[in-house]
Amino acid sequence: MKPSHKSGSFQRPDWFPASRRESFLLHLRPATYQKDSISIKNTGYLGFLCMFFFVLETVTGLFLMIYYVPSTESAYGSILRLMYEVPFGALMRDVHRLGGELMIFVVSLHLLRVFCTDSYRNSQTLTWFTGVGLLVATLMLGFSGYLLPWDQLAYWAVTIGTSMADIIPGIGPKLTAILRGGPEFGQDGLLRFYLLHIIGIPVIMLLLTAIHYYRVVRVHGLSLPVKKEQELAIQHGNRGKAEKKSFFPDIFLQEMWIINLLLLLLIFVCTYYYNAPLENHADPKHTPVDTAAPWFFLWLQGMLKLGDTFVYGVLVPVFLFILLLCLPLLRKGKRKWLRQRPFTIAVVVLFTLFLGVSSYFGSPKFGITLHPVSRI
Repeated sequence: MKPSHKSGSFQRPDWFPASRRESFLLHLRPATYQKDSISIKNTGYLGFLCMFFFVLETVTGLFLMIYYVPSTESAYGSILRLMYEVPFGALMRDVHRLGGELMIFVVSLHLLRVFCTDSYRNSQTLTWFTGVGLLVATLMLGFSGYLLPWDQLAYWAVTIGTSMADIIPGIGPKLTAILRGGPEFGQDGLLRFYLLHIIGIPVIMLLLTAIHYYRVVRVHGLSLPVKKEQELAIQHGNRGKAEKKSFFPDIFLQEMWIINLLLLLLIFVCTYYYNAPLENHADPKHTPVDTAAPWFFLWLQGMLKLGDTFVYGVLVPVFLFILLLCLPLLRKGKRKWLRQRPFTIAVVVLFTLFLGVSSYFGSPKFGITLHPVSRI
């Protein structure tokens, strides 16, 4: 009896052992994919890269947890020990830091790709919602981990970041106290950010990832390119007999090659070109001159320089998040090529310019005019 394909899933033959027919691991991936839907031209492998970096961060994070001590007295020293005494400790820290920043970049690109290919509406609306949630969770994961080295750069960047909660009417001061564990960051605040980083946010991400992945793989599948989808609709009906590609061994071996190449590239870059930053030990009594947020929040810090803190630091980001979440509800009609959607192109260009200009405003180079002697 030959195996058959139905709704993108693999139907095991009767003679196949029952324990394996019902195996969870064997059904994580469909037996076949529509070839055009998984081409690098269509997806850029961005979804796969998001999952790769999530697993990489989990593995390297578990290694770092062995040596990290979440204490204001010992956190900085444990990082120094990791860098100079633990075999491959510095490399693992560099890979974890660089991988986390690349994950934020790739998740953002993935969301942009889905938006540009018009693959976020109708049956994919809930998938889009979970994708936006994963982007926010990824940003929060990076922000919470930023404090953990307990150096000057991290301490003051997170102190300024959490101070924005203080301006929310009514609950602001209480929310700030909850985040910091007191009027200023100390042992309680560090421990809270540590638990958020290793338990709270990862659990949320696992839940959202499970929903997101299940819908992509089992509910609506990966979207075909618009041109191919239109051709199939004309010839065979919507999503007709598209050319298939087997997961094993074709896609599996291809993904193994990508994983190995990415790991080699990350190790090479972190060995010769990249060092995770580490400033002096955090000193609450001394504010550094060039206090800057993490690069992925520079746009928010830049907006704070434009006017009212509550408007630009709270209302505008919340509005942008709600707008991003509601995009599937605003877009009607059939899928179209990007070139046929001038409004979408204008939105992407304007939003990119907005992020670039706001990030420049948030950098230490903007708005600081001190004499060189004063800066030193």
